[in-house]
Amino acid sequence: MTRRRVAAITAYIGAAMVLGTAAWHQSGYTWVTTLAAQASPDVEPLMAALWVSFALTLVLTAGLVLVVARVGAPNRAAVLAIAALSPLGGAAVQLAYIGFMAPTALLLADALMILIAAAAGHSPRSVPAAAT
Repeated sequence: MTRRRVAAITAYIGAAMVLGTAAWHQSGYTWVTTLAAQASPDVEPLMAALWVSFALTLVLTAGLVLVVARVGAPNRAAVLAIAALSPLGGAAVQLAYIGFMAPTALLLADALMILIAAAAGHSPRSVPAAAT
C-alpha cells in the first residue's frame, strides 16, 4: 500500500470521526439551550449560536479533509495539519474553560487521526548534498 493510499484512508477515517463528533455535539443542542435559558434569557440565543457554529465548523473541517483526501492538494500535509487545528482548538477551549471530559478526548482523537493522515501523506523533498 502506498503512502498516498494510507494518507487517504486515514484522512477518510479522520473526516468520518469529525462528522461523528459534529453530530454528537449537535445532539446536545436542546439540552444546552434549555440550560442556558435557565441562566438568563439573553444567554440562550448566544449559546444556541455558539453551539451551532461549533458544529458547523466541524462539518466544514470534515469537508476540507474529504476534499484533500479525494482530490489532493499541492501541500496536502500542510492543509491537513491546519485542518487538525479545528478539533484541536475545540479541545483546548474545553480544557481551558471546562476541564477534561469525554468530548475533549474525542476532539483530540479527531485531531490525531487527521495529523496521522498529514504525516502519512508528507513526502520530504530531497535535500541536495552539501558541497565539500
